[in-house]
Amino acid sequence: MARLEAALDAERRRHVRQLETVRRAADRQLTAVVKEIAALRHHEARAEELARRLAECEARLGGGRDRRVNDGSGHTLDKGPGRGGPSGSGWPSDRGDK
Repeated sequence: MARLEAALDAERRRHVRQLETVRRAADRQLTAVVKEIAALRHHEARAEELARRLAECEARLGGGRDRRVNDGSGHTLDKGPGRGGPSGSGWPSDRGDK
């Protein structure tokens, strides 16, 4: 009987160690996820701030007119004078040739 009780105590201790190991791993994983979420929120806030500043700058420079048009692929093209576009002017990299 004493041998069985000793084995049971050893098994309980082993189980407690395993449980602590699993908890520590879960805590590390949770910490990593929370850090990643915080970084993503920071980048999102930064992007929103930059978009707001760009809109303000464009409003000041263009008198509130949006001179860009959507090219259908989700990108916008600036159609202002000397800004490239269908006429083929602009930088070679803007036209796709190198």
